Amino acid sequence: MLPPTAEKAETNNSSTSGKEKKAFSKPLQIADKMPQFPGGNTAMYAYLNRRLQYPQVAKDYGVEGRVFVQFVVEPDGSLSNVKVVRGIGYGCDQEALRIVKKMPRWIPGEHQGVKAPVIYTIHVQFNLK
Repeated sequence: MLPPTAEKAETNNSSTSGKEKKAFSKPLQIADKMPQFPGGNTAMYAYLNRRLQYPQVAKDYGVEGRVFVQFVVEPDGSLSNVKVVRGIGYGCDQEALRIVKKMPRWIPGEHQGVKAPVIYTIHVQFNLK
């Protein structure tokens, strides 16, 4: 471990040389401050539930479950690389992608005081009522 003065000097050097952009050329799995949907998780799941249109074929076959969607929250808060990592089929995967892709900009994640791209995974719940 470096002494605190050496760590500070190293951080200052990286910010003046532009290395911080190179450090975040790939999305991070974990950041000091993780990205957040505006209003938090409660607001995010309310958003998803309001916009969810249950696929007819899933209704016909009584399909319920969770679709796990992964994406990158970019430093500007936009979402990219949206994909299903675990689906349930019957049109539910496509519906989950549709509503996630239409989400408003997120509050971006930060790492070492710099906005960074961060990989994030959520689930979209499909329940017949």
